[in-house]
Amino acid sequence: DNLSNYLTSHDFNDIFYNPTDVEYIQLNKLYDSIFDKHNTSTEHGNSLEYFTRYLFNLCKQYSSTKLRTELNDIDCFVRNKFAVKGSILSELGSTIFIECKNEKNKPGITYFQKLQSILQNHSGKFGIIVSKAEPPTTFINAAKLLYIKNEIIIISISGKDLKKIVKSKKNLLECIEMKACAIKMQAQKDISNNEIFDF
Repeated sequence: DNLSNYLTSHDFNDIFYNPTDVEYIQLNKLYDSIFDKHNTSTEHGNSLEYFTRYLFNLCKQYSSTKLRTELNDIDCFVRNKFAVKGSILSELGSTIFIECKNEKNKPGITYFQKLQSILQNHSGKFGIIVSKAEPPTTFINAAKLLYIKNEIIIISISGKDLKKIVKSKKNLLECIEMKACAIKMQAQKDISNNEIFDF
């Protein structure tokens, strides 16, 4: 009863992703570490992975970890502990597979193809490529085609999106929902000025 009363005046995304001030301090530290210089390329890559796992663990319905399978290393594997009907997030399945690319240049299409292969090998329906750089247009086109053919959704969360989430305290779940919806609706490439597809 208490939850139903609460839901009448709140958005699902605001309920399930609502970091505390202390959590935002840690989130900022991890975000800043992505752009720091590191001693090795491994440390450099790990900084984005640590940040991403911490970010998703801030969501009440998600639990994330690094995962090794017989076929792949998965940078961030997210388990959805429960789904709320009426939200697009409930349509995305019980797991999310995330690949992290902490590079200055746009991630190549091979990263998309690798994540696609992981999803298909594990019967996954939803994947995310988290990268410091903006994804190329080939990602968007490939994602649209993949959804039409296999009903698998792959979205990209870039450094620009992460800055909004951390520094402007925008909602991670709103970002995911917007991008997944844009793929499902086959939205045009330039959707940033449309209020429906912005967060």
